Amino acid sequence: YHIVQSFAKEEGSAEQVHKLGVELANSKEFENFQVAVITHIDKGHLHNHIVVNSVNFETGKKYVSNAITIKNTIENLTLRSLAYLFS
Repeated sequence: YHIVQSFAKEEGSAEQVHKLGVELANSKEFENFQVAVITHIDKGHLHNHIVVNSVNFETGKKYVSNAITIKNTIENLTLRSLAYLFS
């Protein structure tokens, strides 16, 4: 799976944006899944590409992406971003 997490120019440094991506990768949502976080600084805005291996390395079961998991991921991402940016 591929998630893009984007920020406006004034919403943080590359280090802060990367940290948010790593926090999402380490969240319960992706527990026991391999996740890579790549932070891009080459565009007019900072953004992360978060790539998730769909196979759980403990159980061998595949990650299920549906309306509920997508909603949970977006809510988790938004809450973490807002909490971090306004702290």
